[in-house]
Amino acid sequence: MQPGTIIGGRTFTRETIIGSAALNDSAEVAFVASEPSPQPIAVFTVFSSRRIVAREGDVVGGKYILLIPANAILAINNAGQVAYEAWYADTREMALSGDPTGRGIFVDDHLASDAVFDAHGNAAPFIFTDDGRIVIQHPHASPVPPSPKSAPARLRLKLPRESVDITTGTNRPAQRKQAAVEHRALAPFPMNHRGQILIPVNFGADGFLLLLGTPGAR
Repeated sequence: MQPGTIIGGRTFTRETIIGSAALNDSAEVAFVASEPSPQPIAVFTVFSSRRIVAREGDVVGGKYILLIPANAILAINNAGQVAYEAWYADTREMALSGDPTGRGIFVDDHLASDAVFDAHGNAAPFIFTDDGRIVIQHPHASPVPPSPKSAPARLRLKLPRESVDITTGTNRPAQRKQAAVEHRALAPFPMNHRGQILIPVNFGADGFLLLLGTPGAR
């Protein structure tokens, strides 16, 4: 995948930056992509399927998606379901004011779980099973997460070789094998049980590549 690819009516450009990515055993890939405003950050799938899973500003299961972090914890299971982190608001009024209710883990079209945080305010990783269950890897301490409202006006998110500024507020709403059917989110380079590996590469002004490596026959 590279600039010029079209998914769900959205054309990726040289300014597209690939964030978190995940891979299942059918070589289906889920990934977060960001572009300059006004395009919202969104979660997509590609290769085995091509769809937009969720975008900032969407209403998902009655929750208003305020912010999808570019480095969100992300997973895709062998049923093709996608689990992703997002800040959300319970009501339209809260969404319009940029006031989040919390940070949750969504599975496709519904909120599956609230995120759990460690003593440093980092979201705990999770395991996403093929029957759609979220299993939080609980940290030793779970304080109240920092709210985007209490952060500076711009959140600076780090990506490999890139950094992206995401404005909060009303102008921007806002896997390795664990068991036979489980996928661990946030592997350094996602790999499936077939030995395939997913490598996102951002080249700055020169665009991006989303590479899927498949082991050759010996």
